[in-house]
Amino acid sequence: MRIFTTAILGLTFFLFSPSPGNCACTTTDYIDHTTPQTGVGGIEGKLMGNMEAVAGADLVLMQKDKIIARTTTDEEGHYYFYYLNPGHYDIKATKTGYRTSIIIHIPVTQDETTPNSFYIPKYNDRKMPSSPIIDDYEYNRRKYMRLR
Repeated sequence: MRIFTTAILGLTFFLFSPSPGNCACTTTDYIDHTTPQTGVGGIEGKLMGNMEAVAGADLVLMQKDKIIARTTTDEEGHYYFYYLNPGHYDIKATKTGYRTSIIIHIPVTQDETTPNSFYIPKYNDRKMPSSPIIDDYEYNRRKYMRLR
């Protein structure tokens, strides 16, 4: 494995590159998805919009205004965030043609996956507000648990 370093403004970054012929590395090479992880949890759910699953929406997982992870919904509107430390998280969902939706204060507990399905409405006319919809997890859970 080759190691490259770059210094920018006094900070050093290490970039690892596999040697030719060594391996075809992917991001899954760095996380063991087959062994159960203890002490961590996850969030998973389905994103709906106007009575249909929203495929290809961008989701950003945040904690205290810091971006933790990003993902995209699959063709059935499902998304997953695994291997999260216990705590509270926010998820922001965006897609062109839809109103942004944010669910705040989603609890993640050790060794459990929190269900969090939610809704982003499709723009249907020019009078729809462009501001994001922001819901608390508990309110959203009571309102949209049928989406699971």
